[in-house]
Amino acid sequence: MISMEKRLNDLVARLSNGQLDRREFLTRMALIPGGVAAAAAVLPMLPAETAHAQFGPPPFSPAEGERRHARIRAMMADKGLDCMIIPHRAGDGVNLLQYANYVSGGGFFIFGDGAVVFPLEGDPIAVANRFPSPWISRSKPVVFEDGVQVPMGHQIVEAVEELGLENSTIGVVGTVTGSEGLNEFINDGLVTYSTWAAVVAGLPNAEFVDISGDFGVLMAVKSEEEITACVNAALIGEGLHEMMIETTHVGMDTGELRENVALHLLRNGATADVQAAFFPPGPIPDGYVFNSEYGIIHDGGYCQVTLCMVVGAMSARMEALTEVAHELMDYGAEHLCAGKRFGDLMEEMEGIS
Repeated sequence: MISMEKRLNDLVARLSNGQLDRREFLTRMALIPGGVAAAAAVLPMLPAETAHAQFGPPPFSPAEGERRHARIRAMMADKGLDCMIIPHRAGDGVNLLQYANYVSGGGFFIFGDGAVVFPLEGDPIAVANRFPSPWISRSKPVVFEDGVQVPMGHQIVEAVEELGLENSTIGVVGTVTGSEGLNEFINDGLVTYSTWAAVVAGLPNAEFVDISGDFGVLMAVKSEEEITACVNAALIGEGLHEMMIETTHVGMDTGELRENVALHLLRNGATADVQAAFFPPGPIPDGYVFNSEYGIIHDGGYCQVTLCMVVGAMSARMEALTEVAHELMDYGAEHLCAGKRFGDLMEEMEGIS
């Protein structure tokens, strides 16, 4: 009998080799116990060439890359920076919004380390990228010595030296705590100690300036391409919650509900970093209240969607709370605009409630 692990590995290999398309891969994975969860884990880790063949080109255009690079260089000039060190996995953990991917357009392994060394003038260098980066032609790939990966910090130093900027003022992202612009759950300095220690030791004449907050604000200003990608992610999230409303019923096993959620994301080519939905094991009782929040990642876009749903009969108290929630959401959508502070808006909404 063929083991389950071998069946999973065979399907992944056939997808990577182009012998299966995405739809057939998902269909076959769904027939294997645990296959849905395995597919959700595998798809984001496909090599760039496989992802391109199966899911199309990178989500953002070369023009979007040029726009981002121009805005970054304008900020650098304003702050007197000659160079920037922009690490991977130092953003929100969001598809192509992690800082290095934001600059490179992709190319970094989802769980791996990496960085972009970005000069004020000249070509940037991708460090430890696993796949080709759409917007950066120069790279220093991962290096192994005697089977052990060379620490990334040393490669960052080499990239800075290649650019002739070892004595310059260098902006860095992710080296301080309490910086605005980072995810509140991981806002404690995001560059590993070994990497940063190697950079500081290898560039003793450089001046480092952490600009995590400024870079976070820069990323928050979206282009039309980015807004479109976020809207598409939101539509998938809305579809997810519509599916939950339509299919969830009293007596339904929550395992089936989890499977429905996973399949919806897979069929739409999406993943989720935030999955704040508590589904207790067993059948769903009458009157049970679900609070669901998902952070949808799709094709370069990101959106968080929330849902509060009562299964079966709704109590009078829940009906009253629902009316208040709708009133507050309508008020927020109407009054949120450029230049408005979230804190001020929250005070106004608290006055309503």
